[in-house]
Amino acid sequence: MLSMSRTIYQGSGLENILVWGSLSLHVLSGITLRILRNRRYREKYGGSKALDNKLKRKRRNSQLDKDTISKSYDGEVSVNDDSEVGLMGGITNFFGFGFRKSYLFRKFGLSPLQATGYLSVPLVAYHALQTRIVPLLVEGDSSYISLDYISYIFNDVRHTSGPILNWIVYPSLIGFTTYHIISGWMKWLNVKSLTKRKIGAGLVNLISLIGIYSIYSLSKVDTNITVAKFVQKQFDLYIDRFYLKF
Repeated sequence: MLSMSRTIYQGSGLENILVWGSLSLHVLSGITLRILRNRRYREKYGGSKALDNKLKRKRRNSQLDKDTISKSYDGEVSVNDDSEVGLMGGITNFFGFGFRKSYLFRKFGLSPLQATGYLSVPLVAYHALQTRIVPLLVEGDSSYISLDYISYIFNDVRHTSGPILNWIVYPSLIGFTTYHIISGWMKWLNVKSLTKRKIGAGLVNLISLIGIYSIYSLSKVDTNITVAKFVQKQFDLYIDRFYLKF
């Protein structure tokens, strides 16, 4: 499936639109929207950057606004504003200790959706550089890149920091992007029901665990047996260039 999809979007020239174009548009539009919101917030509450920052700090340190969470007559709880509490109110609400503002919002003024988006950018760049850009720089294409290459970089014995760095980056990439996608879809679809949002949180955990377990399974593959020697040499060239070892 991976090879087939790669052949379709790379061979037909759709990569620049489907991958690089959509990612760039998404990131730039997110940054632009945040700048516009900050400007509107400043115009509405102060007009000066210093007062704007003071009001934001006050909001971050205050209790949850009463309109953030509501409860209907039939007992259904709704999350009306997820910028402070995230997908379902955090781990505290999951274990029945009630809603509280997320650490990311209290510390940095970012909603969990925004934070996971920003954190995903360098991780996606790392992945793209390692599996797409570097092979293009080395030999002009990435036809050798497959799941064998993923297994190989997790078993790289020539660069001891490589597997450790990969184990930090790839699980984080899976978790952050999964949360960002599911939380983003729920925000786009205006899903406020806490019950449905808990289902979304469950999906985030399930997909993340499956993804991380898949990486673990790939890391256990003996690439000395499954990968031909001449392909291993190509992989070594990619890894050396990636770690700037020429």
